[in-house]
Amino acid sequence: MQLTPILVSGLSLTALASSAPVEPSSTSSVTAPITFRQDTRTQKYRCAGRDVIRCETPRAEVASVCIPIDTCESFCFLHDNGAACVDMGAPPVPKVPVSARIAARAASSEEHERNECSKDRTGVLICRYGFCSIGYYCKAGFDCQDGSFTCVPKSPPLGTVMSEVRDVPPQAEVEAIESNDNTSYTCSEDRASVLRCLYGFCSTDCYCADGHPCVDNPARCKKMLNAQSDQ
Repeated sequence: MQLTPILVSGLSLTALASSAPVEPSSTSSVTAPITFRQDTRTQKYRCAGRDVIRCETPRAEVASVCIPIDTCESFCFLHDNGAACVDMGAPPVPKVPVSARIAARAASSEEHERNECSKDRTGVLICRYGFCSIGYYCKAGFDCQDGSFTCVPKSPPLGTVMSEVRDVPPQAEVEAIESNDNTSYTCSEDRASVLRCLYGFCSTDCYCADGHPCVDNPARCKKMLNAQSDQ
Protein backbone atom coordinates (compact mmCIF):
# COMPACT_ATOMS: atom_id res chain seq x y z
CA MET A 1 0.00 0.00 0.00
CA GLN A 2 1.26 3.48 -0.87
CA LEU A 3 0.00 6.67 0.83
CA THR A 4 0.76 9.99 -0.85
CA PRO A 5 -0.45 13.12 1.01
CA ILE A 6 -0.52 16.29 -1.15
CA LEU A 7 -2.17 19.73 -1.09
CA VAL A 8 -4.44 20.86 -3.93
CA SER A 9 -6.71 23.87 -4.44
CA GLY A 10 -10.33 23.73 -3.36
CA LEU A 11 -11.90 23.81 -6.83
CA SER A 12 -9.38 21.30 -8.11
CA LEU A 13 -10.80 18.82 -5.58
CA THR A 14 -14.15 19.01 -7.33
CA ALA A 15 -12.41 18.32 -10.62
CA LEU A 16 -10.68 15.27 -9.19
CA ALA A 17 -13.93 13.97 -7.76
CA SER A 18 -15.88 14.48 -11.00
CA SER A 19 -12.95 13.86 -13.40
CA ALA A 20 -13.83 17.17 -15.10
CA PRO A 21 -11.07 19.52 -16.39
CA VAL A 22 -10.56 22.80 -14.57
CA GLU A 23 -9.27 26.01 -16.09
CA PRO A 24 -6.17 27.40 -14.33
CA SER A 25 -7.90 30.77 -13.78
CA SER A 26 -10.77 29.10 -11.90
CA THR A 27 -8.65 27.53 -9.16
CA SER A 28 -9.11 28.81 -5.63
CA SER A 29 -6.42 29.77 -3.12
CA VAL A 30 -8.04 27.51 -0.51
CA THR A 31 -6.02 24.32 -0.08
CA ALA A 32 -6.77 20.95 1.45
CA PRO A 33 -4.67 17.81 2.04
CA ILE A 34 -5.39 14.68 0.00
CA THR A 35 -4.15 11.20 0.87
CA PHE A 36 -3.81 8.94 -2.17
CA ARG A 37 -3.88 5.16 -1.82
CA GLN A 38 -2.28 3.42 -4.79
CA ASP A 39 -3.42 0.01 -6.02
CA THR A 40 -0.91 -2.84 -5.92
CA ARG A 41 -0.91 -6.32 -7.40
CA THR A 42 -2.70 -7.79 -4.37
CA GLN A 43 -4.54 -4.73 -2.98
CA LYS A 44 -7.23 -2.60 -4.62
CA TYR A 45 -8.97 0.48 -3.20
CA ARG A 46 -12.46 1.84 -3.79
CA CYS A 47 -14.88 4.29 -2.14
CA ALA A 48 -18.10 3.57 -0.25
CA GLY A 49 -19.46 6.99 0.66
CA ARG A 50 -16.73 8.58 2.78
CA ASP A 51 -15.20 5.19 3.61
CA VAL A 52 -12.08 3.88 1.90
CA ILE A 53 -12.40 0.13 1.20
CA ARG A 54 -9.38 -2.11 0.69
CA CYS A 55 -9.82 -5.41 -1.14
CA GLU A 56 -7.04 -7.98 -0.88
CA THR A 57 -6.54 -10.82 -3.35
CA PRO A 58 -3.47 -12.78 -2.25
CA ARG A 59 -3.90 -15.37 -5.04
CA ALA A 60 -5.97 -15.51 -8.20
CA GLU A 61 -7.88 -18.59 -7.04
CA VAL A 62 -8.85 -16.98 -3.72
CA ALA A 63 -11.81 -14.60 -3.47
CA SER A 64 -11.09 -10.98 -2.52
CA VAL A 65 -11.54 -9.90 1.08
CA CYS A 66 -12.72 -6.28 1.41
CA ILE A 67 -12.65 -4.23 4.63
CA PRO A 68 -13.05 -0.48 5.40
CA ILE A 69 -9.70 1.00 6.44
CA ASP A 70 -10.42 4.72 6.74
CA THR A 71 -13.19 7.33 6.82
CA CYS A 72 -12.47 10.57 4.99
CA GLU A 73 -13.27 13.79 6.86
CA SER A 74 -14.69 15.42 3.69
CA PHE A 75 -15.17 12.83 0.93
CA CYS A 76 -13.57 9.90 -0.87
CA PHE A 77 -13.01 9.72 -4.64
CA LEU A 78 -11.49 7.28 -7.11
CA HIS A 79 -8.50 8.05 -9.29
CA ASP A 80 -6.73 6.10 -12.01
CA ASN A 81 -4.73 3.91 -9.61
CA GLY A 82 -6.82 3.68 -6.46
CA ALA A 83 -8.77 5.94 -4.07
CA ALA A 84 -8.07 9.19 -2.27
CA CYS A 85 -9.25 10.91 0.94
CA VAL A 86 -9.87 14.65 1.10
CA ASP A 87 -9.83 16.83 4.24
CA MET A 88 -11.36 20.26 3.71
CA GLY A 89 -10.44 21.41 7.23
CA ALA A 90 -7.51 23.60 8.20
CA PRO A 91 -4.23 22.89 6.43
CA PRO A 92 -1.83 20.69 8.38
CA VAL A 93 0.56 22.41 10.77
CA PRO A 94 4.12 21.95 9.53
CA LYS A 95 6.32 19.98 11.86
CA VAL A 96 9.05 21.99 13.58
CA PRO A 97 12.39 20.22 14.11
CA VAL A 98 13.27 19.50 17.73
CA SER A 99 16.45 21.58 17.45
CA ALA A 100 14.42 24.59 16.29
CA ARG A 101 11.99 24.23 19.21
CA ILE A 102 14.87 24.04 21.69
CA ALA A 103 16.50 27.11 20.13
CA ALA A 104 13.21 29.00 20.30
CA ARG A 105 12.75 28.11 23.98
CA ALA A 106 16.31 29.20 24.75
CA ALA A 107 15.81 32.52 22.94
CA SER A 108 12.52 33.11 24.72
CA SER A 109 14.13 32.33 28.08
CA GLU A 110 16.93 34.82 27.41
CA GLU A 111 14.44 37.53 26.43
CA HIS A 112 12.59 37.12 29.75
CA GLU A 113 15.74 36.85 31.88
CA ARG A 114 16.96 39.69 34.07
CA ASN A 115 19.18 40.22 37.11
CA GLU A 116 18.37 41.76 40.48
CA CYS A 117 20.17 42.32 43.77
CA SER A 118 19.07 40.23 46.74
CA LYS A 119 17.34 42.13 49.57
CA ASP A 120 20.42 41.98 51.80
CA ARG A 121 22.66 42.77 48.77
CA THR A 122 24.86 39.75 49.45
CA GLY A 123 24.20 38.17 46.03
CA VAL A 124 22.94 38.59 42.47
CA LEU A 125 19.59 37.00 41.54
CA ILE A 126 18.59 35.59 38.14
CA CYS A 127 14.88 36.14 37.44
CA ARG A 128 12.80 34.42 34.76
CA TYR A 129 9.06 34.81 34.25
CA GLY A 130 8.64 36.42 37.69
CA PHE A 131 10.60 33.77 39.62
CA CYS A 132 14.05 34.57 41.02
CA SER A 133 16.85 32.32 42.23
CA ILE A 134 20.37 33.07 43.46
CA GLY A 135 22.87 33.37 40.63
CA TYR A 136 25.96 33.85 42.76
CA TYR A 137 27.00 35.36 46.09
CA CYS A 138 29.30 38.35 46.55
CA LYS A 139 32.56 37.66 48.36
CA ALA A 140 33.30 39.16 51.76
CA GLY A 141 33.54 42.95 51.73
CA PHE A 142 31.46 43.27 48.55
CA ASP A 143 27.80 44.19 47.96
CA CYS A 144 25.48 43.91 44.95
CA GLN A 145 25.09 47.28 43.19
CA ASP A 146 21.81 48.38 41.58
CA GLY A 147 21.90 49.12 37.87
CA SER A 148 24.94 47.01 37.04
CA PHE A 149 23.81 44.12 39.30
CA THR A 150 27.42 43.21 40.01
CA CYS A 151 29.41 42.84 43.22
CA VAL A 152 31.40 45.97 44.18
CA PRO A 153 33.45 46.85 47.30
CA LYS A 154 31.39 48.12 50.22
CA SER A 155 31.47 51.86 50.97
CA PRO A 156 31.76 53.05 54.59
CA PRO A 157 28.56 54.75 55.84
CA LEU A 158 28.66 58.55 55.49
CA GLY A 159 29.13 60.54 58.70
CA THR A 160 30.34 57.55 60.68
CA VAL A 161 33.30 58.32 62.96
CA MET A 162 35.09 55.47 64.62
CA SER A 163 36.28 56.34 68.10
CA GLU A 164 37.73 54.26 70.88
CA VAL A 165 35.64 54.05 74.04
CA ARG A 166 37.58 53.08 77.14
CA ASP A 167 37.04 53.18 80.86
CA VAL A 168 38.05 56.42 82.57
CA PRO A 169 40.61 55.85 85.34
CA PRO A 170 39.51 57.11 88.80
CA GLN A 171 42.26 59.71 88.99
CA ALA A 172 41.03 61.32 85.77
CA GLU A 173 37.81 62.27 87.53
CA VAL A 174 39.56 64.27 90.24
CA GLU A 175 42.55 65.66 88.34
CA ALA A 176 42.56 68.12 85.48
CA ILE A 177 43.75 66.81 82.16
CA GLU A 178 46.90 68.68 81.21
CA SER A 179 48.51 69.07 77.84
CA ASN A 180 51.81 67.35 77.09
CA ASP A 181 54.08 67.98 74.11
CA ASN A 182 51.91 68.65 71.00
CA THR A 183 48.79 67.15 72.51
CA SER A 184 45.93 69.42 73.59
CA TYR A 185 42.54 68.77 75.12
CA THR A 186 39.22 70.47 74.53
CA CYS A 187 35.56 69.94 75.33
CA SER A 188 33.24 68.50 72.71
CA GLU A 189 30.45 70.75 71.40
CA ASP A 190 27.83 69.02 73.56
CA ARG A 191 30.30 69.02 76.51
CA ALA A 192 29.62 65.36 77.07
CA SER A 193 33.25 64.34 76.56
CA VAL A 194 36.86 65.51 76.49
CA LEU A 195 38.58 65.48 73.09
CA ARG A 196 42.27 64.78 72.61
CA CYS A 197 43.74 66.79 69.71
CA LEU A 198 47.05 66.19 67.93
CA TYR A 199 48.23 67.99 64.79
CA GLY A 200 44.75 69.39 64.15
CA PHE A 201 42.90 66.05 64.46
CA CYS A 202 40.68 65.34 67.46
CA SER A 203 39.22 62.14 68.86
CA THR A 204 37.31 61.26 72.02
CA ASP A 205 39.63 60.79 74.96
CA CYS A 206 37.02 60.18 77.67
CA TYR A 207 33.33 60.72 78.41
CA CYS A 208 31.88 62.72 81.27
CA ALA A 209 29.39 61.11 83.63
CA ASP A 210 25.74 62.08 83.35
CA GLY A 211 25.13 65.49 84.91
CA HIS A 212 28.85 66.35 84.91
CA PRO A 213 29.57 68.25 81.65
CA CYS A 214 33.03 69.09 80.44
CA VAL A 215 34.48 72.46 81.57
CA ASP A 216 37.29 74.50 79.99
CA ASN A 217 40.73 75.74 81.09
CA PRO A 218 41.86 73.05 81.25
CA ALA A 219 39.32 70.77 79.61
CA ARG A 220 38.05 68.30 82.15
CA CYS A 221 34.86 66.66 83.36
CA LYS A 222 32.90 68.68 85.95
CA LYS A 223 32.59 65.74 88.29
CA MET A 224 35.84 66.82 90.02
CA LEU A 225 34.39 70.23 91.03
CA ASN A 226 31.27 68.63 92.46
CA ALA A 227 33.39 66.18 94.41
CA GLN A 228 35.40 69.06 95.94
CA SER A 229 32.33 71.12 96.78
CA ASP A 230 30.72 68.15 98.53
CA GLN A 231 33.68 67.86 100.90
